[in-house]
Amino acid sequence: MQTMNVPISNITDLKKSPKKLFDEAGDKKTGVYVFNRDQPAGVVFAVADYEKLVNQNEELQEKLFEMEQDYLVSQRLLKQAQAPTPLVDDKTVRGSVADEKPVIDENDGWE
Repeated sequence: MQTMNVPISNITDLKKSPKKLFDEAGDKKTGVYVFNRDQPAGVVFAVADYEKLVNQNEELQEKLFEMEQDYLVSQRLLKQAQAPTPLVDDKTVRGSVADEKPVIDENDGWE
């Protein structure tokens, strides 16, 4: 049985020559499936390939988090846009200034 399209080996070969499997994993850039009695037991990776996978996973997790946050914000904005907005009068917004008569200067430089 071969899982995916990667090299396979077994526990016995791993015990006999682990360096050989690590070298093969590094050369193929895919990892090597290690089987125990026809069942997948693990995968051997070169360090560089493992670190690459970990970094890619972290980047994808960050992107997913950002997308979830964007979705939540958009849902909140949509809900807010659908809710009726109460009207507020001038006195509530400007306080006592709303009662004052505006002073208009005809020579303020604006045309």
